[in-house]
Amino acid sequence: MKLGDLLKSKDYLDAKARVKGWKGRLEKGGAKEAALVRDEKSAFFVKLRDERPDIYLAFQVDDKTLSETIFKLLTGREIIID
Repeated sequence: MKLGDLLKSKDYLDAKARVKGWKGRLEKGGAKEAALVRDEKSAFFVKLRDERPDIYLAFQVDDKTLSETIFKLLTGREIIID
């Protein structure tokens, strides 16, 4: 699939909307919301990685940065995931 087609696909647009929503929820929420987002994000990205690895590659950095933000909200400490 060409990059332009990938960026217009329903799966890509769905993933993009989910990431945006999770970022917004993390900005406004505390530890409880972070735990909910962690569970949703984990399940979504595991499925995406298995079913659409091409799209997961486009969101790999978002997966990592969301995890770092969630860790900070849950523990109060910063972490950098390579």
